[in-house]
Amino acid sequence: MVEGLQNCFPARFKGVHFLEQPWYVEAALMVIKPFLNDKIKERIYVHGNNMSVLHEHVHKDILPADLGGEKPSYNPEQWLKMIENGKRII
Repeated sequence: MVEGLQNCFPARFKGVHFLEQPWYVEAALMVIKPFLNDKIKERIYVHGNNMSVLHEHVHKDILPADLGGEKPSYNPEQWLKMIENGKRII
């Protein structure tokens, strides 16, 4: 399964960042990481509540204020309205 995700997934990730994750995410990563290739391992970041480290990888100008960024805070109601109105969001 891990082989398929690493070599057959139709997207390339620069990084996967975990923020404010519960304890079991780190436990799961400890189990999964030995099966990942080095390139993928280097692209997994576990930040916890340390947003300053996140800002070393992701520019503040594209992050919401909740994550120490410059964009407005995430508003799920706004997204819901756009989806309900059939507006294309991507």
